[in-house]
Amino acid sequence: MSQKWFLSILLAGMMILSGAPGSWVQALDSETVDIVGSPFTDLADDDEAAESFALLYALDIFEGYGDGRVGPGHSLTRAQFAKIAVSLSGHQKLAETLHAQQPDFPDASQIPYWSRGWINAAHYLGLVVGRPDGSFDPNAPVTLAEAVTMLLRGEGYGGFVNPWPIAALDKARELGITSDIPRQVDLTPQMVLSRRRMALITARTMEVHPPSTTDPGKPDENKDTRRESLALTGIIETVGADYIVLDDSTLELAHTVALFGANSLQETVGIRVEVFLSPAGE
Repeated sequence: MSQKWFLSILLAGMMILSGAPGSWVQALDSETVDIVGSPFTDLADDDEAAESFALLYALDIFEGYGDGRVGPGHSLTRAQFAKIAVSLSGHQKLAETLHAQQPDFPDASQIPYWSRGWINAAHYLGLVVGRPDGSFDPNAPVTLAEAVTMLLRGEGYGGFVNPWPIAALDKARELGITSDIPRQVDLTPQMVLSRRRMALITARTMEVHPPSTTDPGKPDENKDTRRESLALTGIIETVGADYIVLDDSTLELAHTVALFGANSLQETVGIRVEVFLSPAGE
């Protein structure tokens, strides 16, 4: 089990055992959670994706239609998968912070209101970069190639431009995310992703180890599909009314900084953080 998800899964199991809805998860010991049934009324307990769906549901990554159904054979939109990818990367707080901001896409008026923060976060994190014409196309069905590209970028893998999507699909196969998909299907860029397939590949991505620090992989190279954000990681040294100093880099964004549990910006001094900036430095 990937270490980054161990605590979340353990807590989810404890919550469910304590009486929260969903008795389909049962903690066995301090290191595992056993999925014993389907969390959805339209998904059989023995479905190949039942455990994956249960895990995503327990971790609040995917909840289906909200009425007990999941529609395993149905598709997902690009907006819906952006939420899944951001949630999997652990940046729900960033999405919440960016919800009020207008998405930086020419078709922003077509982006559902509920998804604005998720799409903004996915864009700032470099998980998505939009269509070649600059649009996001939020209501189009997400394809297998698009989905695995978002998931892999969230794990720190890049360099999928030449050629895309073959390079991204090959990396997903190499890491075991799509190893059960026949190669001829794997090469179909426009294969629409079903919710069942989404659950399987997303759950498998949790087991993927990020690139080693000695071989981090190269970022996407093409200007139209490169990682469109800059991540600064370091210790917060000083905070002011409108700025923070992060390892000698002064950033005028203190008024936007929010950390769970902090009562004031001063309390964040000494904390290691990641700050994501847009290409414009915002």
